[in-house]
Amino acid sequence: MAAFAFMFFIAMPGPFFPAINTELILLLQVLESGQDPALMVLAASGGHMTLYLLLHAMGEKTLTRWGPMARRLAAMTTEKRERFRNGATAGLVVGSLLGVPPVVVLAPLSSSVGFPRWRLAVITLLGRIVRFGVLVSLGGEALRWLQS
Repeated sequence: MAAFAFMFFIAMPGPFFPAINTELILLLQVLESGQDPALMVLAASGGHMTLYLLLHAMGEKTLTRWGPMARRLAAMTTEKRERFRNGATAGLVVGSLLGVPPVVVLAPLSSSVGFPRWRLAVITLLGRIVRFGVLVSLGGEALRWLQS
């Protein structure tokens, strides 16, 4: 349980601070410490999702008060907002799986065009579970290959 909590809380600032490499810490927790891979993947994914939700909530308040951004948002038509919402969905899916574009940037921006928070949570959680699951599986296989 302590390893699960550690992984969750160390993964939370990971996307925001490049020095905290969530992928490396996850691999060390699973391969070196022998922790349950599914729980560690879930903890790391949950930590990332929590950060993205916080950024989404703060972006909604901050970006509408920032002068240049507030003017651009006020000038947006309904059709343009809808187009940005659809683009945010695609960007969040790709960003959650591959890391590019960075979800840290997309989360606050998507809130300014009315992207639903629940959809952000589902997309980022599932995308990170797939990303970290593949990483742990390939990392385990690579370790076995290197040891043989």
